[in-house]
Amino acid sequence: MDNSAQLSRRKKWIFALIFVGVVLSVLEVGAWFFERRAYYSTFSLQNIAQDSLYIDKGDGRPALRPGAHVSGSRFDIRVNKLGFRGPDLIEPRTEKTTRIWFIGGSTTFDIFAPTNEETWPSLVGSTVQKAWPALSVEIINAGVPGEILRGNREDFEAHYGRVGPDFLVLHAGPNDLRSCSMHATGLEPEPGRGFLDRLAMFRLLSRKLRWQRMPTSWVGREIETHFWERMDKDLRDFVGSAQQKGIKVVLVTHAHRAEESATGKAATWQVAESSRLLRMDGESVIAAFTRYNQMVRQVAEDLQLPLVDLRAIVPPDEAYFGDHTHFSTLGSTKAAEAVSAAIIALR
Repeated sequence: MDNSAQLSRRKKWIFALIFVGVVLSVLEVGAWFFERRAYYSTFSLQNIAQDSLYIDKGDGRPALRPGAHVSGSRFDIRVNKLGFRGPDLIEPRTEKTTRIWFIGGSTTFDIFAPTNEETWPSLVGSTVQKAWPALSVEIINAGVPGEILRGNREDFEAHYGRVGPDFLVLHAGPNDLRSCSMHATGLEPEPGRGFLDRLAMFRLLSRKLRWQRMPTSWVGREIETHFWERMDKDLRDFVGSAQQKGIKVVLVTHAHRAEESATGKAATWQVAESSRLLRMDGESVIAAFTRYNQMVRQVAEDLQLPLVDLRAIVPPDEAYFGDHTHFSTLGSTKAAEAVSAAIIALR
């Protein structure tokens, strides 16, 4: 009897372990599918569909593949002949054509927008078209995920002659901050990924709960002065180049999810992935964005340019953002309303 009872208990343990293994496997497969159902991967566009969405031009800059098409169950991205998200321009251009060029990174590309037509630059185009029915309004969404202001300007100068934009909307920030912050001296690298990072369930939980390891050299950091001077010069030079071409320029501050007064755990929670991208603690990330927006406001004042202060217009609320810096549908709509009004007022 003792042997039978012991065998029975052993079978129960084996069946229990098998059952737990099956459940965990099902959950892992489900998490893997959920993780890829939009872009076949995470929302980090640099890591997805490399062969279809991106092209390597050999200069180290991120570039979208002209004519690329990437779709998932919730997203559909189409890249035009110029290598930007959106439809091809109508050629030849007529006297009634008005073109609006938007620059920036993934926040201008609008990674959480399900379709090209739902990006905030496209929504701006639709609103302006309604306001100016006698014109043909076209937008160029030249936001490229990972791109900095200098790269945006290279694209602008390369395509200006062919496109001939009438308006330029400058909406940069996070990638320039990251580029400057990453080059700080004595900065510890991002903590390496462990075994658990290979599991889709762990990755999903990490993003949901915003888990992250914070090296000590990331705490209390500030971007060095010479980097701020470079960003200021790059912005002013870009504006000057556009104005020399007779283009009307609109400057836009950068909205984000974190509250200005957030500290400690609240700041860490609100900035989430931006701590890893900028290699800063939450409070330092917020301070960097605050200083960047102050710089944009100062440039607008000095050069007497129209300013759309999205930081003040879009509330730092989860409802308006898909993550720390990228708009949700509600955020895109709010941003588009403000930028549209500024452009309409210029005509």
